[in-house]
Amino acid sequence: MKIHFSGIGGIGISALAQLCLTKGFEIQGSDISDSSVIWPILKSKNIKLFTSQISENIDKSIDLLVFSEAVPSINPEREKAKELKIPQKSYFEFLGEVSENYKTIAIAGTHGKTSTTAMIAKGLQEVGFDANIVIGTTLDFLGNTNFRSGTESVLVVEACEYRSNFKFLKPEIIVLTSVEWDHIDAFPTENLYFEAFEKFIQSAKIVIAHKDDPGTKKILKNFSGKIIWINNLEKLQLSAIGEFNARNARQAKVVADCLKLDLKIFAKGLQKYSGAGRRQEFLGERNGVKVFDD
Repeated sequence: MKIHFSGIGGIGISALAQLCLTKGFEIQGSDISDSSVIWPILKSKNIKLFTSQISENIDKSIDLLVFSEAVPSINPEREKAKELKIPQKSYFEFLGEVSENYKTIAIAGTHGKTSTTAMIAKGLQEVGFDANIVIGTTLDFLGNTNFRSGTESVLVVEACEYRSNFKFLKPEIIVLTSVEWDHIDAFPTENLYFEAFEKFIQSAKIVIAHKDDPGTKKILKNFSGKIIWINNLEKLQLSAIGEFNARNARQAKVVADCLKLDLKIFAKGLQKYSGAGRRQEFLGERNGVKVFDD
């Protein structure tokens, strides 16, 4: 199967493209420039890349066009695909389709999705559990990439609520970090935002959540599956600073427990985790001032 990824420089869609490449699909892609942080990684994998989005990039050899959120229906590539009757799916729609082949663990919530996903990835690496991972940042311990193609039948994925995009996922386990009204362009009222989460969690068997988060408690009020509430009094040895990271780490540890992994070894991975790109990322020091990117 040959897939064209339109907007392949995006942090999420590029992870999915790379995962598909390792699973045996033929991959090519395009973006309006080659300036994204992920572009050199894609180039190093000999993926056919276009730095403009024109109709000539699309021909009958393509079986599917996957487009990012930023690529509208009037984009020349999408118009040419429509003309050639090539099926089109959004990144999130196709991610949901791919996830059906795995036991999916989705990390969702208003805050902390990326950091919690990264912590889970680090803990799994430490314990030797080779899961498939799709995350919205690059991680040094994944070779400065934003994905992992694993041998286990488990997919750990960062689930974005924007425009209810996470609705395409059917996870067995949901890590719900927090719920607070956000993305007001897509959800003009708080109720609409909360309703999106309420619909999303219904397919899960287990939700891992913080009882002291008011939004989370509201979302889970009518949830019929199993809820694992986090003990936020538990002390963990971490390199990542901040109580918010401690909360993320406690949720990550419960994921390991659900997978019946060695919690002591997993916790060593959490301790080694030093952060993700642009999440309290230490850039250096100048004139005695430490500079962080958040």
